[in-house]
Amino acid sequence: MIPSDNSSLKCDVYTLLSCFCILVLVGNKPDGSPIPEIGETENENNLSVGGKNKVVNKKSDMQETSEQQDNAEKTKQTAIGLYPREKWELLENRIYIAKSRMPRSTEQLHILDKELRQARILVDRGSTVYLLPETPPHGKKRIKFPDAVVDGVVMEFKTITGSIRQVEVRYKEARAKTEHIFFKIDANLTRHEVTRKLSGYIKRKGYTGGVILAYFSQSDEFHRWTETELGKNVSLRQKKSGPCDPAAIRGKSDKPKCPR
Repeated sequence: MIPSDNSSLKCDVYTLLSCFCILVLVGNKPDGSPIPEIGETENENNLSVGGKNKVVNKKSDMQETSEQQDNAEKTKQTAIGLYPREKWELLENRIYIAKSRMPRSTEQLHILDKELRQARILVDRGSTVYLLPETPPHGKKRIKFPDAVVDGVVMEFKTITGSIRQVEVRYKEARAKTEHIFFKIDANLTRHEVTRKLSGYIKRKGYTGGVILAYFSQSDEFHRWTETELGKNVSLRQKKSGPCDPAAIRGKSDKPKCPR
């Protein structure tokens, strides 16, 4: 608050703004003490909210494992290997996008928004995601290529909003592109319903090499299944929270891939 003397001081909005700007330029409070920067603390015993956030962020940065860093590098190299002439831009924390993939229409913007929602779910669990161009790499068939590279693996994203039948339809579409699939399930479906539907189709087709990730948005559950598990109808226990294991997404580890 700006102190006043005995005389009446009348400030309109513009005067108040001018006074505030002068304080900022001078860099001092009315009592002469310096104005702390955003996130700084006035003393060690009275942390500001910004100060607490800084401490938390620093601790979080320090806790990032070397495994995650190695995994991020693998993801980068896989994307560059597929598209050596492509330029990549950082969209958000650990989410990159091919420059040629930038939306140029309302429809493309809508598709990108859905993919970003799924990418954020994976990033929250320690993954690094590169969103790929819609055109296939040089020498590949002229079909739409999978959506992303996640933890060094080419992966297709699918969102389920309808009935249980849509699970099989979307899985069939995704499996034609890659054996690694990530479902974001917004429909009111249970884990049992989804695994039963996938198991029947996988058993008929004889698939064994793939990995399926599934996030149930209504229950905030995250699961990882292999096609071998689903095809044999083995007991699919609910995965519990644990540290990230990039190898799990590639089917080389029994440890869950960062479930919540």
